Amino acid sequence: LDFFDYDAVDIVCDLSALPFKPNSVDAYVSRSVLEHVPNPSGIVAHFHRCTKVGGLGLHLIPFLFPFHASPSDFQRYTHKGLEMLFREWEIVEQTNATGPITLGLLNTIEFLSIMFSLGQAQVKAFIYLLLCSLLFPLKYLDALFVNRKSFLSMAPSIFTVVRKHGQDSTS
Repeated sequence: LDFFDYDAVDIVCDLSALPFKPNSVDAYVSRSVLEHVPNPSGIVAHFHRCTKVGGLGLHLIPFLFPFHASPSDFQRYTHKGLEMLFREWEIVEQTNATGPITLGLLNTIEFLSIMFSLGQAQVKAFIYLLLCSLLFPLKYLDALFVNRKSFLSMAPSIFTVVRKHGQDSTS
């Protein structure tokens, strides 16, 4: 499902107008989506309406991550903020999907790309890609820190698994 009709997309729709019947979906998976919608709590409510009792939501959501317009970028969430966003759900698991090495690399690459591009978007994109290519192998050092709750406070992205619980009034 996507807002745009890419080759790999089966359903094209706006997340605020999901075309599913209440209690009909087993699970949702989103990867870096909720920071791009202006009303994430409304989208989560739509997920909740469409999800079967016992159904899952698996969401990878940026926390300490640089701005990335696609086409817009509106918010970030701490793990506690995600608990509030998904307050109608049971939180099954929250973990850091990446660690402090990735956090440092993201900020360093963004900073250097901005500094050396002198405000030119195409130059910035080239420098960003070049630095990513050169520094990417360092991300493997994050293996020591991923999936450790003690690193949620400095996670570039947080993986949150939720389950729809209880009786549903839309049945």
